[in-house]
Amino acid sequence: MAAVQIYTKHPIIKLETVADYKAKMVSDLIGSMLNNRLRELTMQENPPFAQAYAAHMNFIGTKSVFMNFGIVRNNDVMTTLEALVTENQRAKQHGFVDTELERAKSSMLKQIEKAYNERNKRKSNSLVEEFKRHYLYPHDPVPGIEYEYKLYQKYVPTITTEDVNQKVKELITDENTVIVSMLPEKEGVVI
Repeated sequence: MAAVQIYTKHPIIKLETVADYKAKMVSDLIGSMLNNRLRELTMQENPPFAQAYAAHMNFIGTKSVFMNFGIVRNNDVMTTLEALVTENQRAKQHGFVDTELERAKSSMLKQIEKAYNERNKRKSNSLVEEFKRHYLYPHDPVPGIEYEYKLYQKYVPTITTEDVNQKVKELITDENTVIVSMLPEKEGVVI
C-alpha cells in the first residue's frame, strides 16, 4: 500500500481551560468538515486517492500536527498529494459554509451524546488508555464524560463559521510542514 501524509506542526494542544476545550472543538469540526470533502472526492469516477482523512492532534513531545493522510491509488503519489494540498488550500482560502458547519456540529453532538448515554458500558481498557494519555501528557485532562457532555452541549452551538474559518488559517500554514510518502518496495513501483 502506498500512502502520503502532510504534517503541519504546531505547539501541543493544551486542554487546561474551558476556552482550550472550545478551541479543540473548533479544530475537531474543521477535521470533520474537511473529511466530508475528502470523502466526496472518493465518490468521483476517477478519485485522486482510495481514502483520505484530516485531523488536528497531539503528536510528539511539545508538538501537535494538523495532518492529512491519503491512501494512494495506482502508486500515483503526486495525484494524491495534489488533491490533499488543493483541499487544504481551498479550506484555508475560502473557508467553510454554514451548512457544512451545521452538519459537523450535529454529528459532533450526536457522538458525544452517544458516549454519554453509553458511559456505563465503557470498556475498562479505554479508561486505562485515557489515564495513560493523561500521565504521559499532563495537558490531556480526564474530566469525565458527564462534564465533557455539558461542555459540548453548551459550547458547540456557539461555534460560528467565522470561528472555524479563522482557525483553519492557523492550522494550515506554509511553514513547519513535512510531507511523508510511503511506497511498497516492489517491481514496477518508481519512487
